Amino acid sequence: MRQELYSKKSLTRHLQRKHGEELINCPLCRSTFKHRDNLNRHLKVHSGQKPFACPKCEAKFSFNSNLREHLRGSHKRKTVHLCYYCEKKYSH
Repeated sequence: MRQELYSKKSLTRHLQRKHGEELINCPLCRSTFKHRDNLNRHLKVHSGQKPFACPKCEAKFSFNSNLREHLRGSHKRKTVHLCYYCEKKYSH
C-alpha cells in the first residue's frame, strides 16, 4: 500500500529517513532543496532584487518566469461585452 504524504515537511522527513536523501536547507528560511542550484535560485527571493519589470505596469519580479505568469494573467485581453441599447462596454 502506498503511503500518502500530505505536506512538504512530511515528504522531507520521509526522504531523509527512508531513502537517506540529504536535503540542503536555506540559511534564511525553512525551505529545503534537493539540489544546490535550486537553493541558489531560491536565495534570490531573499535578496530583494527584482530585475524583471512588467512593461505594462509597475510590477517587478525576481524571476522571469513570474513576470511571464503575471503577463498571462493580469494583462491578457479580456472579453468585451457591448450593451445593445446604450453601447456601454463590460469586460471580464
